[in-house]
Formats: sequence, structure tokens, C-alpha cells
Amino acid sequence: MLEDLLTHALDAVWMVDEDGTVRYMNPAAEALCGFDRSELEGQPLARILPPEVAAVHDQHMRHFAKQGPRFDVMGKVRDFSIVDADGKLIPVGLRAFEVPPQDGRRCFGAIMRDQRQQKRLEGERDRLLHRLAQQALTDELTDLPNRRAFVEELERVLAASRRSGGPASLAILDIDHFKRVNDTFGHPGGDWTLRAVAKLCRAALRGEDYMARIGGEEFAIVFRGTDLAAAQTVAERVRQKVEQTTIQLPAGGEVEVTLSIGLAAFEIDSDPDGWLAAADTALYAAKRGGRNRVATAERAAEVARTA
Repeated sequence: MLEDLLTHALDAVWMVDEDGTVRYMNPAAEALCGFDRSELEGQPLARILPPEVAAVHDQHMRHFAKQGPRFDVMGKVRDFSIVDADGKLIPVGLRAFEVPPQDGRRCFGAIMRDQRQQKRLEGERDRLLHRLAQQALTDELTDLPNRRAFVEELERVLAASRRSGGPASLAILDIDHFKRVNDTFGHPGGDWTLRAVAKLCRAALRGEDYMARIGGEEFAIVFRGTDLAAAQTVAERVRQKVEQTTIQLPAGGEVEVTLSIGLAAFEIDSDPDGWLAAADTALYAAKRGGRNRVATAERAAEVARTA
């Protein structure tokens, strides 16, 4: 009766003696590993174990033989791996337990459940969750980080600068007269232009600079570890790159746009809203000053006082 139960069991069942020799395997075990029982019974279980697992398994068996089973291993379901007849690694869930001795030798049983489908599903789930997390923080049109991701980055940079006392700078960029692009070429032309400007800006930035799209035609750049003078140099390079490029639309037509850029430096009492407000004030000054230019927060304050 027991033999019938084991024969028809859905899970792989093994019996191994204290020397690690396979004494029994049921049909489900044959199906799992791809070996016929005649090939494995009487052979070391290590034949179907990855080398690094085989070494640990042999240590456990020696421990069991001398001191009895470890209760943190025996009876508990744990992740395990075996190697099938084709040399492929198979993840399994394993529960080990002691069984009555055979021929004077202590023996241990093992129930293995094939976890390949479970692992595939877990991998698909993890990839989906990662993709959803990325989508939640990415602007779909330009593939840049979105405003939510940008605010998180801003908070990280602020915290790091407070701890280190090092510099950081923030820029807000706005495409000048962007409404004209939409009015002339429609929203497809406007979307193409936004993507093109995003690529041009990224090409002009340094590897450590963080750029995001935070509004319709508005972008932001966080310059880590960069004072205002150095940030202004990079921002000017970005502005020139866009000004000097003619964007070719796929439906025909050409677009030439410029950027107004406002810059603000990190201050020890800065918070995200205040830092953004300072850069936005500088951006407004750049717009009032004729557009297609870079303005800093200090100059923005001067413009506000003289306006």
C-alpha cells in the first residue's frame, strides 16, 4: 500500500542512507531529474547535485551520522537545487526527514517539489513590478524621470549636501515660445520636439547630472556636487546645443527652438520648494530678459528689484 502511494505521489520522494547513497526514488523523482531509478539507486546523491551543494550536503550527512539530525534543517521546507540528466539546474522545495534504518544504516527521506514554474512566475512578477515602478517614475514621452522622481532626487541631493556641506545647483529649463510649435505642427510635432530637446540636453550634460521633465515644456536639472559657476557653464552648453540644432520633423518641416534657463545654488537652509522657487525666479528673469539665456538666482533678485 505504501509503495502504491509513493508510486502515484505527485512530488519526488527519495531515500538516502548516511553515506549519501540513493536507496530509493519514486517515479516522480525519475521524472524530475530525468534519470531512471536503475541509474541512480545505489549511486551517490551527489550525482544530481550542483558541486557547491554536493559539498554542503556531504557535510550535513556526516553531521547527521555522528550527532543526529539538525532540527533547523530536518522537517523544514527550504530552497534547494538539483541537476537533471541534461545538466540543467532545477530549483526545488525540499523537506528532509529521518526514516527507519535500512540494513543497519541510518536513512533519511526527502520530498522535492519542482519549483520551476513557481520561479518563472516569481520572475515575471518581479519584472512586472520593476517595470511598473519604473513607469511610475518615468515620463512616457521623453523617457526622462518625471516630476515625482525629480522631487525624490532633489530631496536626496539636499540631504547629502547638508551632511557634507558640499555644493549643489538646480536648473529649470523652459522651451521658448513652445505654443508656436504646437500651433504650427500640431501636437505630434510638439511631442517630437520635446523628445528631441530632451535628447539634445542629455547629450550636453555630464554623467553625474540628473535631468527630468517636470511639466509640459519644462525640464529640470540637478547638478550634484557642483557650484553655481560650474553649473552655469554646463547650462550654457545645453542652451547653445539646443539653439544651434535644427530639429527635423518626421512628417516634414523643421523646428528651431531655444531655451530659457534659471539657476539656483544649494543653501544650507534650502528645502525642495524653496530651491525650486529660487530657480523658477531665475527662469522668469531669463524670460523677461529676452529669452534664450541663462539667469542665476542672484541676478534674478537684481532683476526683480529693478523691474
